[in-house]
Amino acid sequence: QVKAEAQQRMPKVKVVEIIPLPFTDILVLPGTVKAHADIDLAAKVGGTVKWIGPKEGDRVKEGQKLLAVDVKAQTSAVADAKARYDQAVSDYERKKKLFAEKIIPKGDLESAETQVETAKAALDTAGINIEDSSLSSPITGTLDRLLVDKGENINVGQSVMKIVDIDRVTVELPIPEKDILYFKTGQDVNIEFERGKGDLLEFPGKIEFVSLTADESTRTYLVKVGVANPKRLLRPGMIVRAHLVRRQMTEAIAVPFFTIIDREEGKAVFVLEGDLAKSRKIEYGAFYKGLVEVTSGLKLG
Repeated sequence: QVKAEAQQRMPKVKVVEIIPLPFTDILVLPGTVKAHADIDLAAKVGGTVKWIGPKEGDRVKEGQKLLAVDVKAQTSAVADAKARYDQAVSDYERKKKLFAEKIIPKGDLESAETQVETAKAALDTAGINIEDSSLSSPITGTLDRLLVDKGENINVGQSVMKIVDIDRVTVELPIPEKDILYFKTGQDVNIEFERGKGDLLEFPGKIEFVSLTADESTRTYLVKVGVANPKRLLRPGMIVRAHLVRRQMTEAIAVPFFTIIDREEGKAVFVLEGDLAKSRKIEYGAFYKGLVEVTSGLKLG
């Protein structure tokens, strides 16, 4: 009776045999979302803003007219340049006839020809200024910020609006130097963003760039992941989690995470030896779906 009671008091132990398992070594890192294109549109000519088309938040298409500057001064400059050009052409034609009649030297004719070329260049420049008085969108995207108002006087080179394209975004990841050799362009990456408690959004992506040089301060390498974002849920500046496959193993030694215990000498698991479960020190590697890769201390069977 005493023996039976002692056996009942013994802790129950569940035993599982170590068999080769398919195992995926995944590296999880935080990343920062960047816009596919982020453009500060600057004024090409100075003047007074007379027309603004879209409002902040509007979608704009490549080539769409966005803003126009009052061109009265430029129009006057074109008219003046045209008059000078016509006068230069007239003088050239007159001197051409005089040269043919040997009344003037060749140098006078060449001087008149040079004046025609100079006047034509000035006319072309004035015409370009007229064309540059209106700004068009260089990309398809969203007008994120409008930095000027109608009637405001602007200068050449002044930023007037910001256009961003987030239909596709880039996630920038800092990869530790010990892991960088596992990754290459074209590799699939899973991107996660937690919008709220329990609301997890997932986006498939691909590695588009792997830097060859490390950041000197952090000793990490920059990896850029391209992600399709048609609903524009990911926005520049957001912090996301990236899941990158470091290794894909077909026959790994792995045990459930809860079987690992802390000992003074390090991590250990209980191993059945005869009729007794004895503690054995192990070394572990990656984690995957509740399993832990054991790199030393256990063998198959």
